[in-house]
Amino acid sequence: MDINWYPGHMARAKRLLAEQLSRVDVVIELCDARLPRASRNPDLIKMTAGKKHVLILQKADLADPKETEKWLAYFRSLGVRCAAIDVNKQSKAVLRLIEEAARETVDRAKARGIAKTVRAMVVGVPNVGKSTLINRLHGSPVAEASDRPGVTKSNQWVRLSPYLEILDTPGLLWPRLDDQRAAMRLSYIAAIKDQIQDMLRLTLCLLDDMMEMKPEAVCERFKVKDASLRGMELLEAVCKGRGWLMKGGIPDEEPRASRNPDLIKMTAGKKHVLILQKADLADPKETEKWLAYFRSLGVRCAAIDVNKQSKAVLRLIEEAARETVDRAKARGIAKTVRAMVVGVPNVGKSTLINRLHGSPVAEASDRPGVTKSNQWVRLSPYLEILDTPGLLWPRLDDQRAAMRLSYIAAIKDQIQDMLRLTLCLLDDMMEMKPEAVCERFKVKDASLRGMELLEAVCKGRGWLMKGGIPDEERACSVIPDEFRAGKLGRLTLEKSPVPYEKKEASHEIQTGEAAGTDPD
Repeated sequence: MDINWYPGHMARAKRLLAEQLSRVDVVIELCDARLPRASRNPDLIKMTAGKKHVLILQKADLADPKETEKWLAYFRSLGVRCAAIDVNKQSKAVLRLIEEAARETVDRAKARGIAKTVRAMVVGVPNVGKSTLINRLHGSPVAEASDRPGVTKSNQWVRLSPYLEILDTPGLLWPRLDDQRAAMRLSYIAAIKDQIQDMLRLTLCLLDDMMEMKPEAVCERFKVKDASLRGMELLEAVCKGRGWLMKGGIPDEEPRASRNPDLIKMTAGKKHVLILQKADLADPKETEKWLAYFRSLGVRCAAIDVNKQSKAVLRLIEEAARETVDRAKARGIAKTVRAMVVGVPNVGKSTLINRLHGSPVAEASDRPGVTKSNQWVRLSPYLEILDTPGLLWPRLDDQRAAMRLSYIAAIKDQIQDMLRLTLCLLDDMMEMKPEAVCERFKVKDASLRGMELLEAVCKGRGWLMKGGIPDEERACSVIPDEFRAGKLGRLTLEKSPVPYEKKEASHEIQTGEAAGTDPD
């Protein structure tokens, strides 16, 4: 999967930056000292050619000092005025470089009797510390700063003294990241959003790169004994070394998006049935792989289309409760089984209960948050089911999983940046099923990503405003709805975490398409 991220605000910011260049005396370019080549934007270098230039290798406190000195020597050999700094300790060094770069301009103005105010522009890729540097120079938080990319979305002039003004600018990438190795390394430093990444692939590449550069640090930090390991073997050793293991000693590579880890912990010790709902919208081959994975962990599971196969759930409940029922029967008691239905919002809990009951006893909707309290439903004299509100966990640390929960409307659209959601969804769908995306949205180039892909979709579907401007608002409404309704065919956005080997099912329940339909 190619990495590309060029959201709409970057294209606008690039145009505005170009407009400001004529007002600027000095350009301060920031790169990350850990990636002095990959974290320099070639478009910015071309745009600012002819301006007095200062290159700052930021976050030098995180880089190898010997390598940093070599990079500084290299840049100086090209005639680049540069320095490496820890912004928390050495930010004033930047002022000295600005003064040096602007000296000729200031002297010319002084000769004409003018007290020149120097204007400098700070540029660079996202998340290299532009706003942080300006805050340090100013001595107060005048520019919004964060450890995630894309926070600064517009230009902001900051006055540092009567004779120095600095322009903070949004982080800019270039429209097409042809060097995918550089793109991956930009991802390491969060210059590209985690939400659009295959985080497993990113982590594997990062571990391999770190093991090549500093094996002793990796082995010590992650308690790995064999420095020759690479790829999945290295990741598994890291998981074991740090104790990141699931049931059965399976490495915990990442949380699966639509399973709430809090619910899994809370219900540990209870007989458990896992239902992969909406299987009619998912790729059947991927669904079978996921079922094999969950069964390898000892999980009793099935995949269903609730409109056709809901009775398969009753059989699994019966199987799970058999031991409890038999114990009660041995004591002469006709046991009423009580089952609780849990899950994240909008996975079809109430819809399932209504199908099992045969009437709409539970309020159901295609939006999250409709069920707000528990409700017991009696299905028979011997089975009662508790419908519960959809539950998320308090802190969604895995933002890629959070984004995918948003795709399925487990998180309300009203609190989303729908442009960001739509861009990520389109990119994910194009990776998994490009032919379906191209056919549905009349896109001719399957290599497009980000804003370029969204613009092609708008043109293909005729979602254009006056002057041929893409109607992003309409696209951000229709595209998620069409995905949720299955208009692009059967699509699974998460690959199974283990290689699939076909095995005999561990119980008699058949799943997926093989499960057939409920008897009349």
